[in-house]
Amino acid sequence: MSVEELVSLLEELAEDRKIPRNVRAMIAEAVSAIKEDSEESLKARITTAISILDEASTDPNLQQFSRTEIWNVVSMLESFLQTLEEEG
Repeated sequence: MSVEELVSLLEELAEDRKIPRNVRAMIAEAVSAIKEDSEESLKARITTAISILDEASTDPNLQQFSRTEIWNVVSMLESFLQTLEEEG
């Protein structure tokens, strides 16, 4: 899965009205971290996004289904990160 596809999944979650507003804001922050045009490497930006999403998934008002969706995207990001590390 490409970075663009992962960002697209996150953007869909950020627009999901079933997810509390503060969690959607954190998801949007994770998207911004990945898309950020900075000197940080893609690995560092993805790591930042994973950290933000981990924190978002602990929100007590988050429905279990939405929490699982966030965890699935985090898992995909971690797999992508591992692929980047293997490539060098």
